[in-house]
Amino acid sequence: MICILNNSIILLLTLIISIVQLTTIYHIDYEPRVFDYIPSNCYDCLSYRDIILTQLTDVPARSFANFNLGSRDTNMILNGQLNLRLHPYAFQSLIVYKPNKTLTITLTAPNSWLNITENTFNGLELHSYSTLHIIIKFFYGCTFHKNSLSGIKMDKYSHLILDISSVTEIIFENNIIKENDFNSSVKFLISRTDTIIFDSYSFFQLNIQSNQIISFHFELISHIHFKSYSFKSLQLQTSSSFRFYSIFLNRLTIDSYAFENMLLDSNSIFNFTIYTLGTCLCLKSYSFDNLQTKYKSENVLILFQFNTLRGLSFFSNTFSNLSLNSIDNQLKIFSNNPLNDPNLIINFAVDTFSTINNGSIILNFSEVILIRFEKNSLKTNYLNHKIFFKDISLVDLSALNYKLIKKNFHLHFDDIQYVKWYKQNIEENYLNHPHHHPSLIQYHFTHISNSSCLIYSASHSIPWLFSMSNSTICDCPLFYAYKHGQLDKQIIPCLNSMSQYEIIQQMNECNFDRIESHCYLTLQSLTNLNNTNENLSSKIFHSFELNNLLIQQLYDKNYLSCSFNYSLLSSTLIIRSRLFNNFGLVIGIILGIFITLLIIVIALLNGLQYKMREYDEAWTWRRNMSWTTLRRTLSQTSLRRSRRDLCTLNSHGITSKSDNQLDRLRYEQQDINDHELDYDLKQSQSIQEDLKKNNRLYL
Repeated sequence: MICILNNSIILLLTLIISIVQLTTIYHIDYEPRVFDYIPSNCYDCLSYRDIILTQLTDVPARSFANFNLGSRDTNMILNGQLNLRLHPYAFQSLIVYKPNKTLTITLTAPNSWLNITENTFNGLELHSYSTLHIIIKFFYGCTFHKNSLSGIKMDKYSHLILDISSVTEIIFENNIIKENDFNSSVKFLISRTDTIIFDSYSFFQLNIQSNQIISFHFELISHIHFKSYSFKSLQLQTSSSFRFYSIFLNRLTIDSYAFENMLLDSNSIFNFTIYTLGTCLCLKSYSFDNLQTKYKSENVLILFQFNTLRGLSFFSNTFSNLSLNSIDNQLKIFSNNPLNDPNLIINFAVDTFSTINNGSIILNFSEVILIRFEKNSLKTNYLNHKIFFKDISLVDLSALNYKLIKKNFHLHFDDIQYVKWYKQNIEENYLNHPHHHPSLIQYHFTHISNSSCLIYSASHSIPWLFSMSNSTICDCPLFYAYKHGQLDKQIIPCLNSMSQYEIIQQMNECNFDRIESHCYLTLQSLTNLNNTNENLSSKIFHSFELNNLLIQQLYDKNYLSCSFNYSLLSSTLIIRSRLFNNFGLVIGIILGIFITLLIIVIALLNGLQYKMREYDEAWTWRRNMSWTTLRRTLSQTSLRRSRRDLCTLNSHGITSKSDNQLDRLRYEQQDINDHELDYDLKQSQSIQEDLKKNNRLYL
């Protein structure tokens, strides 16, 4: 019994000691240590504290081999004096073992160029669940040379973050990594940079492993340039992800073959999302050449999101030799703009998509002035298409070949003003009539305004599907669909509540013949590119003016190629797009106006304050008193200075010819006063003597 008690006491004491050791607060270790050199043996430098290495010039090989990083969040700052030179294998044998914690390495050297040379990080070990955050900031430029990021030993579930900010130019040279260097998730964070250049073969054969994420996040960038073959042979394994996200981007250039031979496996995601500052974007021919999915892969998603643009143009064969291989694999292209600043045009050139395999294409566009599909731009004989249009002024489908539609082709319209439909010279039996089985071609309508010309020239042989179950007001487009047997009155509440006589009366009031004629003439007037009449009437849609002049401008080859040498035609929207393309000029104008207004406001406030104080008696009295005091002080100071100078001159027996006239007058006045005082004194003395004499006589 005693033995058991002793053992319990020993265990309790051991537990208490271990808890105390774990909860010990190292007050000294929290203070950062500062060196003006790289210590050769810094076993405890980063255990519980940060370290600052300043006045550096060179970082030789194996500089941090003997550093013990500990298990907490720590920071290491490498501050270059004039420049910072990283030698090959500089971070070799640096072991980052921080489960669920982060080691942050900051590299700074203002106004110098940072060269991350070959094998700089070769031999660095990043263990599981540990994060290495490398911050590069305040350099004039930064270059990642060949194999600069290769050789990092990354365990599963580790994270590498490259954070670059306030750098004028960033260059990724060819082959900065090898094929299987990135074994875990890597994130590039780049902000406040003028130019980013991805040279040819910079990320050649980048292999993203299963459940791994490689992402590029850009913010406030002037220009990003992907040169040819920069991401050639990009491979995404099962459930992997490649993300490219940019916000506040002024200009994006993607050369031909930049993303050639991309290969994706099941459940992988390629996400390319940008938010521009209102500029034109052109995807050149063969930019995404030979984009393929693996055989029998499924649920592959290739997503492009282009937002806040002033023009989006897809060149011929942008997606050349596209192989999705399954209808479960999707290529999505979305484009969205603010309601008060719509995108001018989205144009698909001839053979934008080139493929002989199955797959699904989903297009979703909103807030656009004009959308045009050129001849054979959509491969409707191999790919299923689902296209969503919302808040569009004009959709031009006239160049599409109706005979080649052999796969599902579903169009969704929501608040569309005009549609120039494709020609339908086909026999009725060629179509899959909706009463037999679902048609390959379907038109879905969500909202149609009363002034819309959307359905008046649409084919009556194709099913019109309305999703207006909550509609309580019927307008002319709905009555037109009802007249041609395209509408089931049971699904439209407003029709269900009306009698047959009321419906016929409303249809007569609409006068469909007049509306059809008006819509036809208006559409012909807008889309006639040979029209030189500048006095054509304009159509207002969402407070924007739509006219033939604007459409001719948007169809101009210079505009569709993102060339800023636009044609001689002028349009307010085009002029505004030119202005937004020069972001630096816009910022300069805004700052100039702001500074001018600030100066004017400050001047007005000062004048108003002075004017209001004139009616303040207390302030006026203080102002007058202050001036009186100032004059008195100046006078007394001048008098004392003159007296001192006079005494000095008299002591040396020198008489100055430049005596102050005011001082001389003051001295003369003082002498006169002294003489008068002496005279009064003498006179008083004589009077006293006379009184004494008289007193003696009486006595």
